Amino acid sequence: ATERDAAAFTAHMLMELAVDKLPPDADVADALARAIEILRNRVDSLGVAEPLIARQGDRWVVVQLPGVKNVQAAKEIIGTTALLEFRMVDDSQAARDAAAKIYEKVGDPFAGGSVASTAAVALLPPGTALFRGRGSEYYVLRSTVPLTGALLDSARVETGDNGLPVVAFKWKPEGGKVFGDLTSANVGKNMAIVLDGLVQSAPVIRGPIRGG
Repeated sequence: ATERDAAAFTAHMLMELAVDKLPPDADVADALARAIEILRNRVDSLGVAEPLIARQGDRWVVVQLPGVKNVQAAKEIIGTTALLEFRMVDDSQAARDAAAKIYEKVGDPFAGGSVASTAAVALLPPGTALFRGRGSEYYVLRSTVPLTGALLDSARVETGDNGLPVVAFKWKPEGGKVFGDLTSANVGKNMAIVLDGLVQSAPVIRGPIRGG
């Protein structure tokens, strides 16, 4: 098939938010907005030109992917459960030097995509990995994943003391203990919140956080 033939194909999908799986007091509109953001991140990883991702009604999202012929493969990529990870930012001198070399020699290690270039990865110290942020920034994180969203009971967006949105986590008992130990051992360091391989934020741990 020619490039023109491939462009004639458009994958159409209608996805429903699983409202019955949300907490009773969840903000459905907010949950739908976050679902759309996750879908955009996943579609970006497919390299689709001019995709359409739009809200339809109060619980549906329509997705159109021009030029995509394998609809099933696309569904498997964008329809999987979101992967939430908590990773520590590597603040060692070796990691800082590597980040500087990547900026100097490689420039944008992701070149607009979701996978770091081989040249950038080759400059990383052992035991680290390179992750893209929400903008043009990138992070050198430790390869180990001390905690994932599998131990979360729920997560929702709330308004913080400064009026800005913050993510409130409620852990399962075992998750609360791991999170408490992790924050206690890393006070003053940055912890990255990674969703589907994209760093959403990397706040400084101000003190131990216990109690779930």
